[in-house]
Amino acid sequence: MSMPNKLYGLLGTLALTVVTLASLVTPADAKSSDIRFRCKARGPGQIALHASYVERARTRGVRTKFNAEFEARPGGSFNSGQQVSIVVDSTRVGTVVLTLAPSGELSGELEFDSKPGPGHTPFPANFPDVRDGSMIEAKVGGNTVLGCDLQ
Repeated sequence: MSMPNKLYGLLGTLALTVVTLASLVTPADAKSSDIRFRCKARGPGQIALHASYVERARTRGVRTKFNAEFEARPGGSFNSGQQVSIVVDSTRVGTVVLTLAPSGELSGELEFDSKPGPGHTPFPANFPDVRDGSMIEAKVGGNTVLGCDLQ
């Protein structure tokens, strides 16, 4: 075998070894089992609902986060200090209080995090199992003002 052929053979074997080893090694925090759902809805009077649900499976366990935000233009049907219930699949999981943002809009946000720590609000005991198609609703006085399905 000539010198260039030996060199090409060695490089080919080395490349195959690198590819094989790379396929056997997966990062400890592989993201293949992450679950992410989001939805958003807009309604009359310039109101909006945004929600997200994330499960991140890691070697250290599963971390889950939920976020829902309700926004409204001032001067409409909503006022600063007004309470809006956030409902997941017919279960009331929390309430947001609308506050006036520097931008002039009213908003309230609800966040839950399964990781204990400062600034992390734990999930309530009644939080339902979330799946593709779970319904997120913003309710005022028991009436749904806006809703969306997580996808």
